[in-house]
Amino acid sequence: MAPSAHALLGASNAHRWMECTPSARLCANLKDTTSTFAQEGTVAHAVAEHYLNCYIRPPQHALPKELTSSEYYNMGMAEYCMTYVNWVMEEYKDILKNHPEALIMSEQRVDYSRYAPEGFGTADVSIIADDLLEIVDYKYGQGVKVDAKNNPQIRLYALGVYLKYSFMYDNISRVKMVIYQPRIDNISVEEMTLQELLAWAESEVKPKAKLAFAGKGELVPGSHCTFCGIKATCRARAEEAMALAKYEFAPPATLENEEIAEMLDKVRKLLDWSKDVNSYVLEEALKGVKFEGYKLVEGRGTRSITDMGKAEEALTDAMYFDIYKPKEMLPLTALEKDLGKKVVAEVIGKLITKSEGKPALVPESDKRQEMELHTSVEEDFKEDV
Repeated sequence: MAPSAHALLGASNAHRWMECTPSARLCANLKDTTSTFAQEGTVAHAVAEHYLNCYIRPPQHALPKELTSSEYYNMGMAEYCMTYVNWVMEEYKDILKNHPEALIMSEQRVDYSRYAPEGFGTADVSIIADDLLEIVDYKYGQGVKVDAKNNPQIRLYALGVYLKYSFMYDNISRVKMVIYQPRIDNISVEEMTLQELLAWAESEVKPKAKLAFAGKGELVPGSHCTFCGIKATCRARAEEAMALAKYEFAPPATLENEEIAEMLDKVRKLLDWSKDVNSYVLEEALKGVKFEGYKLVEGRGTRSITDMGKAEEALTDAMYFDIYKPKEMLPLTALEKDLGKKVVAEVIGKLITKSEGKPALVPESDKRQEMELHTSVEEDFKEDV
């Protein structure tokens, strides 16, 4: 049977399934969704691969139209990709000085199923030079700083490249793994011996992968939950959140700074869980799922001034702007507080618009009328969920 587009025990999800082994199977049949950040990263990787191949597999040629026409492509992305490619080529040139036979490869599909059933992935850059195997992983995101140390994703890439080429290069004894994240100036490196990598694969990857593939083991909440498909409905994570909510403080009545510092991480975890649950139930409610005691209503819309220049001119002509005040527009609510709602409505009412509110899930006791769902509601608001 041909492998699926995404491995159950993929390298990119290894940080999750190695910490929480049942999550692999629990997420396997979920609808495949992707964020705009992931789509942007996919385009950036394709651009970087193209630029790199212009060096290692000439002749050079222009970026294909499918990339340049992407909504995510821009000159900033092109510059970051070239910065990454230039760094890779400088690294390769330095290696060539001592190892003229060094091999560089881009986007290598690798298989590490010897340690993780049906496990495979794609290594961005692989360099093999005598006793050295170097892997470079390109990270375009800037929201989270990625560390190469103890990083299971890049280790699995290194493991897969070694298994693929070990029959040709039997001198490999050193492994260097680099995370290159140009948008936040992050270059993180981990180096280890080949024996250390293989020992990690044997003692850590193999037993955890066996459990994960079988869907066994204990659910373990943690930072790896961030991109988990069941993070909002995971019972273990909910139980952890409820335990955090019951956190008890020692007397006296006011908290000491040390106690506040101790609870900050607990509060953050509780807020993250609450946000995930709220997003999940709203998305389900938009599909027509009912949650007892709650209903969908149209959220409160926001009012805004369509033309600030015309509004300022109208207020000035009507002599409602004090000449001693700087001539700059206040927020609408501040204007109404200063001048009164009636005056604002009379003078600039035609320049004020109100946007439709986003759907909200509220208790049934809320006075707002329940929304009538139509087939297009989910599509209309899915970007806001």
